[in-house]
Amino acid sequence: MFRILFFIPLLLACSSENNQLTTGSDNVDSSADETVEQLIAHKPQDTLFTIKEEGFREIEVRILPAENPIGTILVLPGWNYPYAHWCDSTSLCKEAVIAGFNLILLTTGKTIYQQKIYPETRSDWKRERSLPWFSQDLLQLLSENYHVLESGQGNNFILGLSTGARGAFLIGKERPDIFRAIAGLSGDYDQNYLPDDNLYRGFYGNKAQHTERYSGMENPVFNISQLEIPVYLGHGLLDEVVSPQHAMRLQKVIYDSLPGIDITLHIDKDAKHNYTYWESEISNVLNFFKEHTE
Repeated sequence: MFRILFFIPLLLACSSENNQLTTGSDNVDSSADETVEQLIAHKPQDTLFTIKEEGFREIEVRILPAENPIGTILVLPGWNYPYAHWCDSTSLCKEAVIAGFNLILLTTGKTIYQQKIYPETRSDWKRERSLPWFSQDLLQLLSENYHVLESGQGNNFILGLSTGARGAFLIGKERPDIFRAIAGLSGDYDQNYLPDDNLYRGFYGNKAQHTERYSGMENPVFNISQLEIPVYLGHGLLDEVVSPQHAMRLQKVIYDSLPGIDITLHIDKDAKHNYTYWESEISNVLNFFKEHTE
């Protein structure tokens, strides 16, 4: 059962049979009888809350509404980064709202958007959320309680940096019914390329013993034919944290396998794995999303 704890005064409250909402100020459960009619004209409100479920990582969610929205962007952070880094270290939260995009920002912990937790997964990472939770449960919760990211409705997009770029690609690939385009900055997309990476080994175990976890369903390029929506990939050529080869390889796979998909690759020859680079990509990403609005 989900429990959602709000940290700022609620401008709206909504609960379904499977979700319990509590305010941060008085820790009083909201009534299960509250309905979606409490939403104000289906327009998202400036809201901050935490999703809690026993045995799993808490997920912080911040909704930043635009005054006259033309679309909504789900924003994923880097590995173990707070959602606030996007707002504090780049102009995304200002520029996106000015451009007319609602933002839904997440703090996602140490997930690498794995399909599942394995017996070999590090014990202190077994509480991390897996891809099916993000692509199904979270999106259902946001749709039912906030009328955002609804299937088949609106100009919805997904953006991530570093590990969040991996998540954005995986979620967007799985949910073309919700998202119109994907943008990933400095992301890792193919664990076969660097199988000794500690994050991969920490979730999947060693490649020699679990080859299918490196080449099969856990690999973002697996079943690339399922990709239906445009993709923007940005990476710094001087990135020493995540090799730009990840973006280059993914772009080539998409280009070779799916000639009808709009795939944009931008390699910045002077950029590294930092917010200076990610800030430089904000206008490119927003323009890419604008090109794919209806």
